[in-house]
Amino acid sequence: MTASAPAAPTFVHHLPPAELVALTSGVAPPCLSLYLPTHRRAPETPQDRTRLRRLLAEGRAALEEVGLRRSEVDEVVAPATSILEDPLFWQRQDEGLALLLSTDRSHVLQLPFAAPELSIVGERFHIHPLAGLLTDDHVLLLTLTQQQVRLFDVDRWSATEIEVPDLPAGVNDTLPDHDRQVPLQLHRAPAGSADAAFFHGHGGAKDAADDQRRRYLRVVEHALRPRLARRNGPLVLAGVRSLVTEFWSLTSHRTILGAIDGNPEPTPIEQLREATWEIAEPWFAARRRAALERYEELAGTGLTAGDPEAIMDAALEGRVDTLLLPAAVDLAGTEPAMLAMVDDALLHTLRNGGTVYVLPRDATGDHTHGAAILRY
Repeated sequence: MTASAPAAPTFVHHLPPAELVALTSGVAPPCLSLYLPTHRRAPETPQDRTRLRRLLAEGRAALEEVGLRRSEVDEVVAPATSILEDPLFWQRQDEGLALLLSTDRSHVLQLPFAAPELSIVGERFHIHPLAGLLTDDHVLLLTLTQQQVRLFDVDRWSATEIEVPDLPAGVNDTLPDHDRQVPLQLHRAPAGSADAAFFHGHGGAKDAADDQRRRYLRVVEHALRPRLARRNGPLVLAGVRSLVTEFWSLTSHRTILGAIDGNPEPTPIEQLREATWEIAEPWFAARRRAALERYEELAGTGLTAGDPEAIMDAALEGRVDTLLLPAAVDLAGTEPAMLAMVDDALLHTLRNGGTVYVLPRDATGDHTHGAAILRY
């Protein structure tokens, strides 16, 4: 047996669908999936270690039940054992922890949300608790001043800056070379007046400044266009109102949710993230509501499925267009066989290009194990 590859703990705030699917691909069974809520600070962190120790004991017993020798079990759980003995690890926590362990692969993922307390052995890793990391609920934030432009990928937990080729470093970066030298002439006031100096440009200074600003915004828009087109998602702008309004009128990007008014440069990024998410969250919530309403409209037409087994079968056949799932914490105590069906539905929906929404508890209604809108 090949020993598990070393697992470096990773803070994860989102996973594209392809990466979530890849976690389950080509893994040698049996696979042990451990999930638990964690705390960022003492005094709760010792309880987290105790919780993991208990889950690990359950996992070890389950691995032995499916036929692994004790030495083989030791190799599979080695990354978890190492974490238990590492006090520094427990000083750097997020809200949840996932350990995905097998004979040839291991992942230690620190999650931005509370995970269910779970120890489960199967043919592949259990991934439903990670569905909250899917990248649907992401918005781009563009901070715009005459000195700097920055683009961020924002979700409810984090903001990550995105490098954009050819973005200007400020309005001066878009001036023609002959305009970079200030075209001003000095004229003295007439004799007898105050010893004042007046600067005059070649034309109105305000007109020149307006032209420079418009040129700058056009260059910014042109540089951003490919990136925005690839994402084709919602955008929030941040900047002084006049600059934001002018850029808004220039851009061809269709989904601009709103703007944060004021100079963003001195504002901490966490504050900008919170303001961005306050604008964006209702938009994402509306999309989930629309999916539920569509499900209800199609009920009885043969284009919906509400039974877990029927949903799984449709997903295996590539017929699921939209999968509506409860959060993993809402399935606490669910039998492993049922969790396996939820996993199958999630995995094959993603593999076949379907959309997945994780719903709050009060939105699932009678479909406590999910619902699906079918393609046919």
